[in-house]
Amino acid sequence: MKTTVKCWFADKGYGFLNNGGEFSKDIMVHVSELKNCEYLKPGRTVEFDCDFNQKGLIAKNVHLVYEEQSQPSHTRFDNKQPTSRFDNKQYFSQPSTWNSYRQMNR
Repeated sequence: MKTTVKCWFADKGYGFLNNGGEFSKDIMVHVSELKNCEYLKPGRTVEFDCDFNQKGLIAKNVHLVYEEQSQPSHTRFDNKQPTSRFDNKQYFSQPSTWNSYRQMNR
């Protein structure tokens, strides 16, 4: 099944998943059932197997679903092309301060 995290109690080591309208109660998840993370955050999406115990529904084999990035990591947020400082003539049009100082003090 796939749903979102409703709440997580880090100090107690458990939380609840939204039931998605399929069940009357929320689904309990214990920290020992988390497979690819150490804790959950409300609103995050998880995949899991559902099981029953004497207290109700419990989640087993819980995997946090990692969303795809909206942009590749090498794309700038403003969509501008990065420029190399060596392509920019302003860096070469004036002598550096150190060279100017050396020439004046010879």
